[in-house]
Amino acid sequence: MTATAIPETPIKPDNLVSHGYGLERDRSWITFNGRRVLWLPSEVRPNCFALHGRMMCIGCFSGQVLFISFSRDV
Repeated sequence: MTATAIPETPIKPDNLVSHGYGLERDRSWITFNGRRVLWLPSEVRPNCFALHGRMMCIGCFSGQVLFISFSRDV
C-alpha cells in the first residue's frame, strides 16, 4: 500500500468550529459548542480568561477574578 498525501489547507480563524466551552467574540456570552449558554453582564466581561474543560477563570477589568465551573455539558 502507498499513502496518498493530502494537500494542506491553511486554517483561518473564521473557519474554526467551536467545541466545548468558550466565549463569543464580543465576550458577552459563554458558549458551548458555539451555542450561547450564559450571558455575562458588562461589569464581569473578561479582560482575560482561561479555560480548562468545564472550568473558566475570568479576569475582569475591575480586578475581580471569577471562577465558573459547569457541572455538565449543556
